This record gives sequence, structure tokens and C-alpha cells, in this order.
Amino acid sequence: MFRWEEFPDRIECRMSSSLHLIERSVEQCRQFLSPAEGDTDALIQILRELLLNAVEHGNRSDPDCEVSLRLERTEPGRFHATVRDQGEGFCLTEETDPRMPGSKSTRRRGLAIVHALCDELVSAPEEGCVNAWITLPQRVRVIGEEREGEWIVTPGGDLSASVAGEFRTGLLHWLEQVQLHGVLDLSKVRTMDSICLSVLLAFHRELELHAGPRSFQLTRVQSRMMALFRMTRIDRLFTIHEDAPA
Repeated sequence: MFRWEEFPDRIECRMSSSLHLIERSVEQCRQFLSPAEGDTDALIQILRELLLNAVEHGNRSDPDCEVSLRLERTEPGRFHATVRDQGEGFCLTEETDPRMPGSKSTRRRGLAIVHALCDELVSAPEEGCVNAWITLPQRVRVIGEEREGEWIVTPGGDLSASVAGEFRTGLLHWLEQVQLHGVLDLSKVRTMDSICLSVLLAFHRELELHAGPRSFQLTRVQSRMMALFRMTRIDRLFTIHEDAPA
């Protein structure tokens, strides 16, 4: 059983407890979303994990039990998702460390992913449902341009694995093609994940080999980012200028 209804601001779906119907539902949700609103992949991952939990842990894969999904666009780029099952649901306070042993390790991983990606996650066991509020991350572009005799590389937002390739390409373009002093402007970056930190470390090694007389520095670094650079000792590798407080 699979029933789908779509409205201008929301979708509603009811389906049997079946893994292949999860993918069908997720793909139709993807078509409902607009890429212009932000990085829709994060929302798709949340929906997949919530539906998977409802089928496997709530309904224990019983095909006679139903799962429902309601996804509402509350404002551009922000959504409220409700997933309901006919079983026991799950507890949001459960241990979420994926390194923990035992039969629930997969469940913990899924819950940890959802917690990390949601703005807010609220369980209502008495109603057999979970509510999630999600703001889509904005897609990040890494722009390089000449400005006042320097080559400025400016990421348009937070640096994560999804833009690691573009981040690396932007840095290497300067190193290989531009004969100007280089600047990485981090004024729009609040967080940088371990993948992009690795990109920055690898780039430092390339700098030592190929920069020649050109210099490269990090500028307009916010306080949270500066704390991360100190913790990972990246501040010992690059010349860094912190952003002036407002």
C-alpha cells in the first residue's frame, strides 16, 4: 500500500512497512523540494533515517502495519516533518554513540545522524510519532577573484564534506595558475568539518613545495573557527588574521 498526496506547501504519505517503499517515498520528496532552497540532501537523509526507524524498529517490518509521513514547508528553506508508525517508536534519549556494541548499534547510528542534522527533534511516544524541524543548509560556492593585487578565495558558507572537492580545487587553482599573493577569506565560514580540515592540511604541504615567493594567509576568521584552528594546531601552519569583533 502506498498513498501519496502533494499540496503547494506540504506532502502527506501513507505506506506499508517496506524498505523499497521508503525509497519510493524519499524520491518523491526529493521532487517536492526545490534546490534553490538550499542543500536538500540533508533533509532527504533525515527523512530516510526516520522512515527506516519507523519500519524496522517501530513496526518491526510488519507489512500489515503502516507508516505515515507529513512534510510541511513552514517557510522557504525550513521544514517540519512528522513520521508516525503503529509500533513502539523509539526513545530520543537513547545512547547515540555508533561505537557502542550490541544489537542496537545501527539504530544508534541513524539516531545520531538525525540529531546532528535537525534543528530540533521531539518524540511523542504516546502518539507513535516523532517530529523534526529542519533548516536546509545553504549550498556553498568557493569563489576566487583578484582584488587589490591579491587573489582572494572566499567560501560562501560553512565548509563540509559536500564541498570539499570544490574547496580543494579553489585552493589549487591559485597555487597552480595565479602569480599573486593568496588569501583565504573565512568571513562567511562558521564551521569546518574534518574533511575540509584535511584539505587545508594537504594544501599546506603543497604550499611548502610550490608557493615560491608568494605568501598565503587566512583572514577574517571568526572566533569559533579560530578556536578550532588552535585546537588542531593549524594556527601554527598559516598566518591567520581574526575577524574584528562587531
